[in-house]
Amino acid sequence: MKKFIFGRCYKFSCHEDVEDMLVETVGLYQDIDDEPEVYVTIKINQDFEESLLTRNPAIHARTNHGMVTSFGKHVVNWLFDDDGFLHIDLYYNEPKGYISLINKLISIEYSSRMESFLQVLYELVLVPSVYFFSEKSMPVHAASLKVGSRCVLLAGTGGVGKSSAMLALKEIEGAAFISDDIVTVSKNRKAFGNMAWPKIYGYNCVGNDVKKELLSGRSWLDRIQFNCLNYMNPSRVRRKISPLRLFNEVSTSGAEITDVLYLFRENVHEVKVSKMQLDETILLTIEVLLAEYGIFHNHLYWEKYNSIARGLSPVLDLEVVKKNWVEVLSRAFSEARIFKISIPLDYDHKQYMKEIEKLFSSASFYEEK
Repeated sequence: MKKFIFGRCYKFSCHEDVEDMLVETVGLYQDIDDEPEVYVTIKINQDFEESLLTRNPAIHARTNHGMVTSFGKHVVNWLFDDDGFLHIDLYYNEPKGYISLINKLISIEYSSRMESFLQVLYELVLVPSVYFFSEKSMPVHAASLKVGSRCVLLAGTGGVGKSSAMLALKEIEGAAFISDDIVTVSKNRKAFGNMAWPKIYGYNCVGNDVKKELLSGRSWLDRIQFNCLNYMNPSRVRRKISPLRLFNEVSTSGAEITDVLYLFRENVHEVKVSKMQLDETILLTIEVLLAEYGIFHNHLYWEKYNSIARGLSPVLDLEVVKKNWVEVLSRAFSEARIFKISIPLDYDHKQYMKEIEKLFSSASFYEEK
């Protein structure tokens, strides 16, 4: 199976036990017949057996051809072949038994088998794979959507209101989903869709009909767990949902970026919109990503450590990646309108969503500035 993802061709192969889940996970992306740039192989309940050159610390290793990153019970092997194509082997270990059920009951999510697989594939494989092409593109911590002819990135830290803003805009005529949490942007000013299912928190369900759709088709135990945790603390419970159940349309193949809106909580009395400069936007974008994807970045530091000790070049050098990101962002955002949306620190959630919808419903928003 070959798919056009994040601006390039990915070829997938997997064990038949997870084939249906893989098809659902990447099914929204366009089929493509090009030569793959990335080969992803998914192995189920297997141990990584290739001989290691180094392993420092225990969760990061070097092999003769690449690097191995361990994320709990899941392992990912990364290497480039002689022709320069990226190969990624995911060793996926499925949760099983009573311990798995207990973990589901006490976790922020009550993930299905499909949802667990989807999260691992995106967060441990697909999004990190973009780092290996940092001269051309990079991931950005932003929800994004098309609104009419405009492609809007809603950027900021976790919990600032990106998903809430996206949900507030889903009913606007012409709105199409691009991403919920991470979007890939390229030097040619394109935003490529990320079809990882949006993570909807309890507080995102206030003042709308999202909760009904979110819990539709779920088990009684799943619904009870959500309602109990939501009653205690809406910020400590969430569920995933397919973007096609939230939006009438999704966009995966790339849209030209027209607007970058940075959502920022600060000591103001009302929602305010102000212009931002490109250079400060670049700095904010990189700093947010460095913080949000810290687990993978630690592996890149350990990769450099192991490589220096063996007199090797690292498979991927984060310092080089960061330098490339500056160039990518300077081009990706070069023609976009860039604004900061200042949000009061303890702003009412319903009012916030109304303000966002009001902003995008205003004819003046679509005028060039």
